[in-house]
Amino acid sequence: MAERKAVNKYYPPEWDPSKGSINTFVGQHPLRDRARKLGLGILIVRFEMPFNIWCGGCKSMIATGIRFNAEKKQIGNYYSTPIWSFRMKCRFCSHWFEIHTDPKNAKYDVIRGATKKDEDFSENSDDGAIFKDSEATKKRKIDDALFNLEHKINEKKKADMQARRIQELLDVNYTRFENHGQANALLRNKFRTEKRIIQEKDSANKKLQEKYSLGFKIDEESTSDKIYAGAIDFKSSEIKKNDAIQLAKFSSLKKRLSSTKNQPGNSTTKDIDFSKNKLFNQALSSSDPFLNPKKHTNLLEKIPLQSFALKNSSKNTTKSHIIVKIEKKPTSSFKHKPGTDLVNTDYGSSSSSPERS
Repeated sequence: MAERKAVNKYYPPEWDPSKGSINTFVGQHPLRDRARKLGLGILIVRFEMPFNIWCGGCKSMIATGIRFNAEKKQIGNYYSTPIWSFRMKCRFCSHWFEIHTDPKNAKYDVIRGATKKDEDFSENSDDGAIFKDSEATKKRKIDDALFNLEHKINEKKKADMQARRIQELLDVNYTRFENHGQANALLRNKFRTEKRIIQEKDSANKKLQEKYSLGFKIDEESTSDKIYAGAIDFKSSEIKKNDAIQLAKFSSLKKRLSSTKNQPGNSTTKDIDFSKNKLFNQALSSSDPFLNPKKHTNLLEKIPLQSFALKNSSKNTTKSHIIVKIEKKPTSSFKHKPGTDLVNTDYGSSSSSPERS
């Protein structure tokens, strides 16, 4: 009824219900061109190939599921079930082939014009498919009794092996699903555990996103990430977080530290070299008001250096001096005397300008 309401049909003015249906009045069949051979008992239908076949004309394979416009005709009956014939033409050539239904065995038979591709499936073969016996093999089985007996023995062995395998699968299935309540409980517990792990990972990722304002999704940790992270080698573990700005400012110190670490020597020599490099770096950074706005006296208090007292004869006061060996050209804050490597810096007096030695 819905289709009749959706599709408008044209009724000519000379038609009235006493003249029958509109198709009878116009003189055509409701199936239109599909019923052009209906007088011969043939109806054109869409037939879908139930299996793979080889065309007898062009020898090309026609795969399962390909559809044809076939001529459907009844050729007999099996008890009260009709036997249908489907005649169609190959789509690659003009060769015709015919397929009949077999109600007795519930299958289709290729009668003429093509050859069925008989195949079975086996777990022993590479692609899982094996072909059945050819016509020559079937004929030899009929003529040669010993050949037929040998094939029967092999087929029996295969059947016994398959039966044992099926029984094993049934036993496993029965063992797993004998107690449906227990199996369901185990499955639900597994799902709960996995769900809890997933929720914990999502919560940790959300915290990272909120902490660092990340606008993208954080992927799960993979094996490659662990390998890449383990391959990172930090050159010196003695460098603290407070020295990060200095390392970023002065790249020469980083190279010097790495070269010092790789050179052979005892731990005392390495400690002395590291203290020298650290002192040089802090001396440079102390002159930059953006890196270290505090007084440089507070920065050098924590460094164990060799200090000594010199008496000033003119003022009768004791002053603490630090002798620093400068290996690099000093900045403009230090007045370096040409030809000498020592700068005598006075931290005890009120004046912050260094004295020349």
